[in-house]
Amino acid sequence: MPGTHAARRRAIRFSLPALALCLLALVAQARPAHAQGGPTAWVEIDLGHFILLSPAPLEPELRAFAEQQGPALNAAYDLLAPLYGVTPVLPINIRVYNSRFEFTRLNALTPPLDPAAYHTHLGAREIALIWPYPDDFLTTAAGPNAIRHELSGLLLSALSAGNMPAGLESGFNQYAELPSADTALGVARLQDVVSGRNGRALLAWRELFDSDLIYTNPTVAYPQSLSMAAFLIETYGYGPLHALAAALGSGQSYASAFAAVYGQPLDRLEQAWRDYLPTYLAGGWQANALYNFDLSPYRAGLAAGAYAQVSQALTAVVALLTATGQTDKLAEAQELQTWAAQGEAAEALVRQQREALAVGDYPQVLALGDAAQAAFGALGDSRRVHEIQAALQRAQAVLDLRAAVARAQTQSTAGNY
Repeated sequence: MPGTHAARRRAIRFSLPALALCLLALVAQARPAHAQGGPTAWVEIDLGHFILLSPAPLEPELRAFAEQQGPALNAAYDLLAPLYGVTPVLPINIRVYNSRFEFTRLNALTPPLDPAAYHTHLGAREIALIWPYPDDFLTTAAGPNAIRHELSGLLLSALSAGNMPAGLESGFNQYAELPSADTALGVARLQDVVSGRNGRALLAWRELFDSDLIYTNPTVAYPQSLSMAAFLIETYGYGPLHALAAALGSGQSYASAFAAVYGQPLDRLEQAWRDYLPTYLAGGWQANALYNFDLSPYRAGLAAGAYAQVSQALTAVVALLTATGQTDKLAEAQELQTWAAQGEAAEALVRQQREALAVGDYPQVLALGDAAQAAFGALGDSRRVHEIQAALQRAQAVLDLRAAVARAQTQSTAGNY
């Protein structure tokens, strides 16, 4: 998506004379109609969690945007702020600049924006929209997606004290957007890279984090950063993201922060991401955990008998689905939790049967075996039948032998043996 390079923490490489020349050049440019006529008169439009600061000439269309999209923007805040564990000072400013010239004039020390950029955020204090934006920006999902993207960057800037590498933050910001046609185009570009169709190669994580490639090579870097964020969120959840950002904010290097938070060095995580990519490119990208959580791996895990592991994982999943308001997915996850709990109970009966067999409590072996067979039968799981029946047969054989010995002793005592 053009204009979504959010957090600009590139070192400003201009000397003061060079910076002055750049500013003079900007002043010399022809200014758009909205930028003429002296200082901008800002109109405040209250959105709840946000204040939309509009130039007077753009007020009618921005009021229409606020009326149409205000609920979606407030919902985005209600979703992202708790997930990121950040409570910024409210309301958050969304300032609409009436030209690139005005944005640069009022934020002279910020690094230059990409030529096509029309939204960004300024640290943890402001989301900026820059006119002219696309014609359909205010009337389609593009507008709320831009705000979601920049809100994510604003929250991460607050959490990490602005120390998160842009190549990583950009991925999390994209993940906060609703998947769209732009997302699909980025995935297609990334597929071309992986298949070698465009002569480019995947970027090493360190290369992406240490350089400006997110800006200078967006064709590869931009969709790749999204896939990296998807891998981290969908594998580990949002909790580690809090810890990672906080570690970066405390001054840790990204390499040590990753190792401490995710329990693996960066190169191992990168290899796991490369292993994850084929599934992501084959359609997994559509299963965004915030909006369209994919429960099929958990269902497959239960079908394979991994009851305890899936039950533990579903605890975090249910919390995420509750927070993100995915009611249909939540109901399905709770059904899977019930399935997992039944499987765990059946597994517990098998363990108890094994323990009873070890201490020679054969009547208990029979009772537990019958209960375990019924429990696994209700689940349609026949994998433990052989083990259960083997214990039943052994216990029954011992009990039969004991009964035969008892009869023989009785007959011997009566003189009939």
